[in-house]
Amino acid sequence: MTANQEAATESKSNTSSRISLFGPPPLLAGEDSKAYDDLLAQVSGAVKPADIIEEIFVHDIVDLTWEVFRWRRLETSLMPPSRSYFAEEIEKIERVNRLITIAEGRRNAALREIDRHRTTFAQILQEKVRDVEEAEFETIETKAIAPKSEADKNAA
Repeated sequence: MTANQEAATESKSNTSSRISLFGPPPLLAGEDSKAYDDLLAQVSGAVKPADIIEEIFVHDIVDLTWEVFRWRRLETSLMPPSRSYFAEEIEKIERVNRLITIAEGRRNAALREIDRHRTTFAQILQEKVRDVEEAEFETIETKAIAPKSEADKNAA
């Protein structure tokens, strides 16, 4: 099997595992699934999820980031080409801008959770390593053995 065939097989496997675990990507009609997959790959590559919890966070972050991009595209489409119509569209633009802010807040909270998860895990790991090291290098006190008396020597 060539490297390209292996990559294609791995990509299909990753896609099918994502669909079975996370469901299909949250795309609306007309949105670019390749762009979503690229975003997922880039975020996964940057974060390098260490476990299923972090994998869930990565998918949440990508979904929320995609939502932010979607709202920004909508906001841009609402911008009128003429200044005279801007006042008519300002309420819609403001609502979309609030939705962008909410989605960014949710995404940023997920990023903080990854950081907290990793920090907590690192602290637990450090404590366990310290416990193991302390147990391994525990000082063992020895009692001085008194020399046997003549009576003890004769009894033996």
